[in-house]
Amino acid sequence: RTNTFGAVLRVRNAAQNAIHSYFQKKGFIQVHTPIITSNDCEGAGETFEVATPKALSASIAKDRKMQATERGSQEFFSTTAYLTVSGQLEAEIYATSLSRVYVFSPAFRAERSNTTRHLAEFWMLEPEVAFADLNMNLDMAEEFTKFAIQHCLDNCTEDMEFFDKRIEPGLIKKLNGYLSSPFERITYTEAITILQDSGQKFEFPAKWGDDLAREHEKYVLGDWIK
Repeated sequence: RTNTFGAVLRVRNAAQNAIHSYFQKKGFIQVHTPIITSNDCEGAGETFEVATPKALSASIAKDRKMQATERGSQEFFSTTAYLTVSGQLEAEIYATSLSRVYVFSPAFRAERSNTTRHLAEFWMLEPEVAFADLNMNLDMAEEFTKFAIQHCLDNCTEDMEFFDKRIEPGLIKKLNGYLSSPFERITYTEAITILQDSGQKFEFPAKWGDDLAREHEKYVLGDWIK
């Protein structure tokens, strides 16, 4: 019942409303993808496994590392099941027939990291559009982000003012800056060049072909792009 949690929940509610309002107006169809699934969509293996007590007990009794195919008879689904990390695979199938769809549902990641950037459970928005190129995706991402920000500013004025005064001074000014400015767009190659020419000493040197590390993203977004 604190002011902060009340404001957070009201803004969260408004943001969810903005998600549905934007995509419904754009002709998207919301689809619901499985929470329990046999696939690891991201391919990183950082999934929460789902098992009944019977299957778990049998697995522990025989061998904790036994392969799924060996313990299949004990599995509830006759195969290993996980909490979903993404609804992308199913959404892509829907998009081939419905053209424009979006998924907004819980996702789970079993990453052992105690930082604010890693969540074991969170709600994820995943739009899928058939026959869209990269520029169309970027245009829609920018338009949606600005729509959601404006929606929260318009419908949660007092809460946003509370955040601006008590939680993050200058927040409203920063958000209005996002609304009034086009989002900067650079290619991967341009980002690597910026990092290599920066004169900064990074823990992980920037090389073409490698993924960008968080320190690289912070420099490009925080120091180079104003």
